Amino acid sequence: MTVQGPYPSYPIDSAVLEQFVAETSTEAVAAFVASFVDLAPERLRRIRRACATRETEQAVIALLSLRSSAAMIGADRLVGATSALLRVLRSAPRPWAAIDDAVEHQVGAAVDEVLLALTGRTGWSG
Repeated sequence: MTVQGPYPSYPIDSAVLEQFVAETSTEAVAAFVASFVDLAPERLRRIRRACATRETEQAVIALLSLRSSAAMIGADRLVGATSALLRVLRSAPRPWAAIDDAVEHQVGAAVDEVLLALTGRTGWSG
């Protein structure tokens, strides 16, 4: 089954979306993608806020939420960026300057890339 919609092969893995459709329905996937687009900017804000205030547990929760949603739509680069940041957050001592940089330049950039691919619009993580 082919996924209906303007989903590119990169940064979204269309095979993941096709499998998602096969397991659910085209309508369910379209609704999930719409929800992802709506929620991703707020998830990124929560990650930024938690890291800025050094609230490790809240950062981990927000990153896990974003990562699981990204995995469901095949946003592999975003999954990788969130996974890398989770590994650093679980280290001790935490290199907060590097964490803050990763939030902006890796996770934020990956969110922008995915949302641009899904919507055609830019400026999501600003």
